[in-house]
Amino acid sequence: MFIVRTAWSVGHRRTDVFRMRVGLVFPEHRDPDEHLLRIPLLSLFYRILSLLLQQHRRITIMDAIIESGRKIWEGEIDFEGQRLVEMFCSVLLSTAGVLAFMVGFATQDITYTLYILLGGAALTFVVCVPPWPIYNKDPVKWLPAKKSSRVTGIDITVDGKKVQ
Repeated sequence: MFIVRTAWSVGHRRTDVFRMRVGLVFPEHRDPDEHLLRIPLLSLFYRILSLLLQQHRRITIMDAIIESGRKIWEGEIDFEGQRLVEMFCSVLLSTAGVLAFMVGFATQDITYTLYILLGGAALTFVVCVPPWPIYNKDPVKWLPAKKSSRVTGIDITVDGKKVQ
């Protein structure tokens, strides 16, 4: 796990210290990360990363990677988009199956059938899995939340006793 730490001492900021914890112990080095900076690619990665990350808060590199991946692949689509994706998926897979069967039957070669099915599945994946903007044209307009001082009409019973 990568951790970016900003070290503070006697009122002034020292340089950022990068640590990589992989669960390995390197007793021959005073600093377990010293050997990593000898690898040119990792050293370059650390330098680029230090320019990109903010210096005043603690951020893990994995959190940054997960956050960017979440924004890309989170899949926020509305209900109409879900209906459209389901239709695309059904049509594309059915068309690929029928086409693969006809080509395989005409050529009497199962490899053509399998390649066409694989291509159809790949095309369906590309069309249906990413959250394309076309799938979010009609976002749901939610009602505003209501604050209530007292919840009424709910009876919760735990071990024969009513809980409020």
